[in-house]
Amino acid sequence: MNRSHAKTRAQKLEADLLELVAMPSITGTDQEVRIARHIHAKFQQWPYFQSHPAHLQLITKKPPDIPHPLEAVFALVKAARPTRKTILLIAHFDVVAVHNYGALKELAFDPPGLAAKLGAVQLPDAARQDLESGEYLFGRGVMDMKLGLALEMDLLGEFSRQTDLYEVNIALLAVGDEENNNAGMRQGVEFLHQGSPELDLDIACVIDTEPSDAGSPGTREQMVFLGTTGKLLPFFYILGLGSHAGNYYQGLSASLLAANLQRLIEANPDLSDADHGEVTAPPLGLGLELRHREYSVTLPDRAATYFNYFALAKTPSTVLKEMTDLAREAVTRTQARLNVSYREMQTLGYSGAQSSIQVRVLRYEELYAEIQAAYDGNLDRVMADYAKDLPEDADVRERGFLLVEKLLEFRQDEDPIVIAGLLPPFLPPRTSLGDSPKERALQEAVVRLQDYALTGHGTPLKKAVYFGGICDLSYAGCDFKTEELERVARNIPGWGAVYDIPLKAVQALDAPVINLGPRGRDAHKMTERLEKDYAFRVLPDLIRFLIRNLSYET
Repeated sequence: MNRSHAKTRAQKLEADLLELVAMPSITGTDQEVRIARHIHAKFQQWPYFQSHPAHLQLITKKPPDIPHPLEAVFALVKAARPTRKTILLIAHFDVVAVHNYGALKELAFDPPGLAAKLGAVQLPDAARQDLESGEYLFGRGVMDMKLGLALEMDLLGEFSRQTDLYEVNIALLAVGDEENNNAGMRQGVEFLHQGSPELDLDIACVIDTEPSDAGSPGTREQMVFLGTTGKLLPFFYILGLGSHAGNYYQGLSASLLAANLQRLIEANPDLSDADHGEVTAPPLGLGLELRHREYSVTLPDRAATYFNYFALAKTPSTVLKEMTDLAREAVTRTQARLNVSYREMQTLGYSGAQSSIQVRVLRYEELYAEIQAAYDGNLDRVMADYAKDLPEDADVRERGFLLVEKLLEFRQDEDPIVIAGLLPPFLPPRTSLGDSPKERALQEAVVRLQDYALTGHGTPLKKAVYFGGICDLSYAGCDFKTEELERVARNIPGWGAVYDIPLKAVQALDAPVINLGPRGRDAHKMTERLEKDYAFRVLPDLIRFLIRNLSYET
């Protein structure tokens, strides 16, 4: 490619990026639909799709956990030489909110305007240096991930005009909601599974273009990832035993038990996961609350808590066993503390009685099976009808807890219990390290890509297995066996009614994955920024090189 052509392509790509950034598309708003329709309308103007309208689809069917409209775009360009082999490009067009821009939030989607004002703002030294260098573009979504989307659209457009460029079809799936529950990717994967038979595609590889900073926060290296981290949200619902505060030792405080759970789980290094020399952060508590609605001088008898849990090699069964074991340990510590406290209070002259209380620990699926066996009626139907009546705009985690509380109404006893389960979202870990022909082809292509990046651009590409944040690649096939996925479904309250994953579609996709995206810093922060030279000049060439190599592999 001559220098003037490269400059023209870079300029066009920057202009395309600024056009996409100017559309706010904040997660959970109708702006996500606007940008999806904008992309779809843009594609409709291309001669290729005017000749092949069935190859362009606006996907409107959405998962049940999304109360607002959500649309995705699927676009396919077939190679001049007929083939089923297809490279699937994926990108999300939603971005996080802009509250952290403060007084500059009106400029968050206007990179030139933002740059003009950022100079007067107190910035971290690294951000100020990058601003003053002129080598970075600042703004919400410039890095995460509208550059990737713009690049993929540009590549697809080029191929639509020259369908003999590659010996492989190229498809693009642009989705929303990646920054929330990944509903857009679930929506898209189901479409791919149920799509028009005339598409008849064999997905050879799924390429994502998320920024390296999101996959390895704080890195200054350019990364290529051959997989992505999994994520689970283990929850505990605690049913203690109420008692007047004056009779403290005759009850069981759900608050105390929840606090012991929190201490055992959050920031516990033993609960991090390691694989292929990479390690996750330990669990993080995302929610902790007492589940009573009014003031009362009574021991709180209901509490709920849930945690973010990153997984690499651990299965859902392993994580659920860890959680139930820790719940039993929390019960033991709580009872031990109460016993010591009661004995010390007696030495002070306290004359109240202490009750002997047994606490059971069950997985959600075990509790459901127990109640279903004793219930005189169709429990599945009762729970499904209740789920349908829950407010659609309620957080999907809250709806899960409401379903647990509904299930508890059918218990035949009121003994204390700790219920362990999972809340949405669930993202399986996904890697491309297997020995299938498709995986071997990708692994070999990455070796050549690393050599080309270094010799052709002077850019070392560091290879990693796991993209470190949540990523839509989690749904491009699945490394778990069917029974593991079924266990997840049985332990998420309201599966199929308030949340689900098209498991058959995910398993059917079964394509190796790779993430090769731009370089920048501070995703989701006010100082989010994109390194321009790599994004507009080097990365597009690397993506094309990768596709060429995958194109000719058998």
